[in-house]
Amino acid sequence: MDGGLCRAHSGAMETFENAVRAEFAPENTYLNTAATGLLPARAVAALRDAAASAAAGRPSDMFADVEACRAAFARLARVPVTRVAAGASVAVFSALVAAALPEGAEVLTAQGDFSSLVNPFHVRADLVVRGVPRTCTTPRPTSTGC
Repeated sequence: MDGGLCRAHSGAMETFENAVRAEFAPENTYLNTAATGLLPARAVAALRDAAASAAAGRPSDMFADVEACRAAFARLARVPVTRVAAGASVAVFSALVAAALPEGAEVLTAQGDFSSLVNPFHVRADLVVRGVPRTCTTPRPTSTGC
C-alpha cells in the first residue's frame, strides 16, 4: 500500500482505519463467516430507527431505500436501473437463474465457490456444469494460491 513493509502508513490509511474503527466495534474476537457479518454502526442505527418507527405506528418506506440502492449501484456499474436486481440472498437469485436456463445450457462456475451459489445448477441434471479454476492477479496465502 505504502510501497514498503517497514514504513509508517500514510495519512490516508490512518483516516481509513479510523473510519473502520468507528463503524465496527466487536466486543469479542470475531471471525467472519459467509452467513453472518458485523453490521456497521450506521446500519445498526438505521435498523434501530426503523424498528422504533414501526413500533410507533410510523413504518418507514424501505422500498424507497431499496430503489435508491439499486439506482446507486446502476450508476456505479453503468447499467440501466432495470438491469439491477435486489434480493435477500445470492442463493435465491442463483436458483432463479438456474430454473430459467434452457435444457442443455452450459454453466461455468468458479471452482470452490460457495455451495449455495452453485448447487442450484448442479441439482438440474439437464444442465452441463463445469467448474473452472479461479485466476488472480495478486497471490494470497490460500490453498488455491489466489
